[in-house]
Amino acid sequence: MRPNNLTACKCAIIGLACASTWPQVAQGSPPYINATLDQNTSGVGSRAYDINQYGQVVGWIAGGSGHHAAHWYNEQFTDVNDTTHFMLLQDFTIDIAEAYAISDGDQVVGTAQTRLQCPGRTIDVWHAFVMRPAVLTDLATPIPGDAITELWTFGNPCTAYNSVATAISNANHVVGWADVNNAATIRAFLVRPQNGVWFVPPSDPNDDYVNQLMVDLGTLGGAESAAHGVNDAGVIVGYSYLSNNNPPARYHAFMITPAGDTWFADANSDGANDLMLDLGTLGGHNSWARAINNSNQVVGESDTADFNTHAFLWSGGVMTDLGTLGGRSSSAAAINEQGHVVGWAENAAGQRRAFVWINGVMTDLNSALLFGQSLGGLVLTEARGINDAGQIVGFASRPGGGESRPFLFTPATPAQIAAAAAAEAALNEALGNSGGSSGSGGAGGQPIVGTPANLQGGSDPNAPVAGQTSDATLNTCGFGTAAILPVTLAGLIGMRRFRPR
Repeated sequence: MRPNNLTACKCAIIGLACASTWPQVAQGSPPYINATLDQNTSGVGSRAYDINQYGQVVGWIAGGSGHHAAHWYNEQFTDVNDTTHFMLLQDFTIDIAEAYAISDGDQVVGTAQTRLQCPGRTIDVWHAFVMRPAVLTDLATPIPGDAITELWTFGNPCTAYNSVATAISNANHVVGWADVNNAATIRAFLVRPQNGVWFVPPSDPNDDYVNQLMVDLGTLGGAESAAHGVNDAGVIVGYSYLSNNNPPARYHAFMITPAGDTWFADANSDGANDLMLDLGTLGGHNSWARAINNSNQVVGESDTADFNTHAFLWSGGVMTDLGTLGGRSSSAAAINEQGHVVGWAENAAGQRRAFVWINGVMTDLNSALLFGQSLGGLVLTEARGINDAGQIVGFASRPGGGESRPFLFTPATPAQIAAAAAAEAALNEALGNSGGSSGSGGAGGQPIVGTPANLQGGSDPNAPVAGQTSDATLNTCGFGTAAILPVTLAGLIGMRRFRPR
């Protein structure tokens, strides 16, 4: 049931008071307060990618001095690249970095660029890092640089170039992907600290400079894999290519449940990880898991049988299609302990919009603001993180293009909802409105919601896909038979690979 335009906005704003007249809103998204994530500068692009339980946020910011990893707390910005330890770690010699995830202990992971002197040439590469909170709070640690660690790759850095740390658990599991020798293949990795140290060099100095704590998680039988999420029990999710005997070169979402302290096993020596579970698809060729909570609920995206790509929720062996906002494609990026999911979805006009999915209802976050709140002309295009308090982070853009901007949405409190309802009622009375709305949201002020795929009406299958970003992690699987599937999480510049379909 959908409300009519005369009552929609009041229900969106009052929420609990109108629940009986708008069941979808009662079950779905609350109204939100929009916070400004300070950047200490203007006219630059920035994005927020993750948020922990204390409201600490990480992402990146681009400015005149470079493209830097970013950290926000209480809406205040810290340039991670300008912290003392980051600058003193001589390995990161180029002014470019991105932060992708943060633990509840304020440990940050991501990737940063460095320049290597190799035989006969100089190369610029990306290396995964993990940073302890001492970088942000206590700059007087004994050894300069000891609060940040470069994780390196699976081979000689002059041939195995790049690595990215994509996620970190509250139990010190860091996952991501790294090149193996000759840089033709990437593999999912896990790193756990040993006696507080995240990097152990090989005992033989003639060996390649490979981190002895970096575990190759293997594949589902194919050549490549990448890890993108991990929970506190060390259960890891991501994607892996299938056996080379399963053409075309398909990749599926996976989940690895460790057996004690073991994350890789190959009893029959077939090259596949026996602990890696294939999560399947929504009927299409490919799927990709992006996040997992502590109940082992997994979210991501999958090709569908009709050659679209939809966000999914996998739980207890069942993959559920979360649908769209009326368009063709969607992708889920994060899930909290309540099972609330965020990501992006196309609307009926083919425009990319940030969404939150709660109790079976997908809501366009652009239409979920509390009365009196404003987006300042921005359009929320992708939601990337959600914590257990329901705070959501992501990024927005201006219609017609321009630099991206980070956003932080916080669910409104009952007092804020009541105050907004009173303010709206007073405004409506002053305007002489008996049932209309002066609020924000969709047509008539109503929140814009989507339904699961099997309940959606038929939208134009040839509708243009407008409003897409160039971001690497959420350009998704199924846009035809020759799509570009990036290997990185979160918009890593210049590191893309063509994925066969």
